[in-house]
Amino acid sequence: MEDLSQVNIVMERPHLHGLPELQPLPTNYSLMCLVVPDEAPLAQLLSLVFEEVWDEKRVQNELTRAAGVRACYGAFWRGELVATTSSQQRQGYPTDAGFLHWVATHPEHRRKGLGAALVKHVLEDFQERDYQTAWLVTQPTRTAAIRSYLKFGFTPHYKVEGKDQRGYWTDIFQAIVGG
Repeated sequence: MEDLSQVNIVMERPHLHGLPELQPLPTNYSLMCLVVPDEAPLAQLLSLVFEEVWDEKRVQNELTRAAGVRACYGAFWRGELVATTSSQQRQGYPTDAGFLHWVATHPEHRRKGLGAALVKHVLEDFQERDYQTAWLVTQPTRTAAIRSYLKFGFTPHYKVEGKDQRGYWTDIFQAIVGG
């Protein structure tokens, strides 16, 4: 049986106008650019959310010092990092496209609008950089995140690296509608 947590699916937001309005962040939460990211809290958060081992070296290689990463953002609760994402530009995608990269929210701080605030912030970052589209990669098992991305206007790509992924999307949509 295929491990769906290892399958990558691709979504695109074909334009960057008409971003949704969001509720303000709850009291005691703040959003900011991580000018000099502290990799230890990022590693802890990413390890928790993605249930895999992240250390400071991996954070550097895949996030803070990865090729094309333009900015890292964090949501903080009383000074503690509880959510993150980044703005990236990737090879293999259009040069006028931004890439939403490593969106993660601590389980105890979900359903407070932090992920949505970070996604919107990155999409606004893309607008400021004059990008025309936005892209992301996620896994079929992340239905809550996919539901959010759909609300933000991201659409599925049914063919990825030559593989037809309509079957994954059928299952995803059934999980979203049924869940």
